[in-house]
Amino acid sequence: MWFKETPRSPFVLGNRGVSKLYTVFLGGIIIIALGAFYWYATQLVVALLPERGSKQCFAVKQGSQWQMEFKHSYELTLWRDYFTVNGADDMVLTHTIYQSQGCGFPFSASEGKFEALPDGHFKLTLNRHYKIINMRPAKQASPKILYEETVYDLCRLFGHGTLLTIKAEPRYRYWLE
Repeated sequence: MWFKETPRSPFVLGNRGVSKLYTVFLGGIIIIALGAFYWYATQLVVALLPERGSKQCFAVKQGSQWQMEFKHSYELTLWRDYFTVNGADDMVLTHTIYQSQGCGFPFSASEGKFEALPDGHFKLTLNRHYKIINMRPAKQASPKILYEETVYDLCRLFGHGTLLTIKAEPRYRYWLE
């Protein structure tokens, strides 16, 4: 023949034709997957980290509010602490609502604003900042964390007396702990 015949496969001819479409498509999929992974990995979570056993977390947004509920050891009345997540390593105990018969609840004006609510409860506005919260769940107090419609029973999840660290952090830091 007067011309040189060459195979017509994309591997021989380089990045032409159909293989170019596959490369663009595959590159687009990889970029989308990396973007989704970055979004998920940097999502803010409240991490529940026990000294032993499996850890838990729940995703929050900046400004989200979660609550910790427990029973007072002496009066056996319900207490509910309200926390707001301002960002990684920044939670604020905004206020506490509780019932009291006056036993063991001292109050000082330096602790925050105190008010009696119409339903017989008391509200103590505190605005205390926390990087982390360390606690040991006890059966008597029956501590629970409430976020949106989910209840995390800390004694059932982690066991009585287990050292538990609670903190707000990006999900990738939660994975690395």
